[in-house]
Amino acid sequence: MRKRSKPTYIYAVKTGDFSQGQLKILHVKIGRTSNVDSTLRQYKRGSMDVELLNLWEANRDINPEDCERGVQKIAEKYAHKREGEKFIFIQEEKYREFSENVGMILKSVPLDEKNKPKMTPREKVSRKISGWKSLKKTYPSSEAVEKRLREGRFTENYRKVLLGLKKYWEKRGK
Repeated sequence: MRKRSKPTYIYAVKTGDFSQGQLKILHVKIGRTSNVDSTLRQYKRGSMDVELLNLWEANRDINPEDCERGVQKIAEKYAHKREGEKFIFIQEEKYREFSENVGMILKSVPLDEKNKPKMTPREKVSRKISGWKSLKKTYPSSEAVEKRLREGRFTENYRKVLLGLKKYWEKRGK
C-alpha cells in the first residue's frame, strides 16, 4: 500500500439529539476527512447544534475508504438505525460502547485545542481578517479617518484607501 502524506481522520459528529426522560437519541454522522476544521464548518452551515464527538486517525496501511467503511460497519452493530452516513443511537451508552471499540482499533486524536490537527497555510490565510475589515476596526468613523488624514505621512495609494473609507462611513452616517 502507498503511504499518504497528509493524515486522514475518521470523525463522528453529533448532528442532533432528542431527550425524553432517561431516553436520549443521538444522530451521529461518521465520515472521513483530511481537514477537520473545514468539515465542521460545512456541518455548522446546516445546523448550529453540531459537536465533534470523536476523531480517530485512519490506519495509514489501509485505504482511507476501507477504514471509513470499517468504522461504519462497527457503528451498525451499536446503532438503532443507519441512514447513509448518519447513525441513530438510542442511548448514549450505545454510542460510548461503539466509540470505545473503535478506539481499540484506531488511534484516537485528542479533541482539545492544544492537540487539534494543524491547519494548512492556506486555511490560516483564509481565517485572517481582511485589510478592509481591519481598517474599519482601526478607523471606526469618518472623524477617525479625517484625523488620520490630517496626520499625513503615507503613500498616495494609502491616502486613496483612507478617502474611500471616509466616504464609506459618511454614507452610513458615522
